[in-house]
Amino acid sequence: MDFLTGFLAGVLIFGFYQKRKHRSAKERFQQFDVTKHHNQQRFVDQADFYPRKPVNPEAYKAVFSVVERTLAEITPKHRLLAEVSMGSFLGTSNEKGTRGQQNLAFRSINSKRVDFLVIDEFGYPKLVIEYHGSGHFQGSAEARDEVKRRALKRAGIPLLEFHEGVSAKEVGNRVRWWVTNR
Repeated sequence: MDFLTGFLAGVLIFGFYQKRKHRSAKERFQQFDVTKHHNQQRFVDQADFYPRKPVNPEAYKAVFSVVERTLAEITPKHRLLAEVSMGSFLGTSNEKGTRGQQNLAFRSINSKRVDFLVIDEFGYPKLVIEYHGSGHFQGSAEARDEVKRRALKRAGIPLLEFHEGVSAKEVGNRVRWWVTNR
């Protein structure tokens, strides 16, 4: 009987310990859950922020400034945006597949950003431009780029990709062609 009592007491103590351990882990997770607005507010209040350029200097010089000048020459109604979340200009429909599949597709692109987005006078996306500079191909860059390419292709939005060392003339000519011939 003493063995059985000891065993049951051990099981109860172990169960209590596991439950407490699980609760502590859950509480720690909730404390750092960035999906909770109160946590986001706390994190922001605890951080030091500073303004910074949204476009890296290499991409700004090689592509952004050239595209901006080119658009001003050919169509002052188009605008150039930088570092745009794909979820802000691409949506998914419920017509094809299940709602869950569409949601997963949207979540796959929502956190990705394009370097530059050309919009028309009505605000519709006309052209995406990616610049692959000296620091681009690190980690899973190629896989992320492929997700972007596939989503843009399915949405019917043209994509121009420029690499380090591209000339201003080439950037201007290719942008001019895509904007005037589409």
